[in-house]
Amino acid sequence: MVTSKRLVQEKPVTMIDVETNNLIELNGVVRDAWFSSPKLTRQRPTAYLLAANQQNLVEKLRTLGVVVDSLAETKKLEVQAYKVISYYQNSEKYEGVRRQELSTALQITEQEFAAGTYVVYLNQEKANMAIEVLEPEAPNSFVSFDVLHTEKDAILPIYRYLKINGL
Repeated sequence: MVTSKRLVQEKPVTMIDVETNNLIELNGVVRDAWFSSPKLTRQRPTAYLLAANQQNLVEKLRTLGVVVDSLAETKKLEVQAYKVISYYQNSEKYEGVRRQELSTALQITEQEFAAGTYVVYLNQEKANMAIEVLEPEAPNSFVSFDVLHTEKDAILPIYRYLKINGL
């Protein structure tokens, strides 16, 4: 699942009153992640490939604990590329950035990847973290938070590798 819609309802929420240290109930709007339905789903790739000039993204992935490898030699691979088909950048800042909202279409392409191209395998402990930040429509993605700036009709420098055999 890449994006989802959460159940939104008003209900009582139990909290601790920090002044009295007693439990109290307050009514509030709850957006419950346990009761969400998918809006956009994609097949889980075997790995993501990132262009060799994306060191900024690689540094952030490693900070998050994601293991990032690289290709030892040039390879021609069949991958899915993201093409931006709709794009909007918010005019107001949220958490210090102007968030990007977009939708992409996946295009199957055979492409040559140079030695040094970054590879994020999804058979690792932090695989779900990698998916959350690399899938462009995901709410916490590098694209959503403008870490990777884009525009309409752009091809993102992140590719999905679906074959089971290793790179």
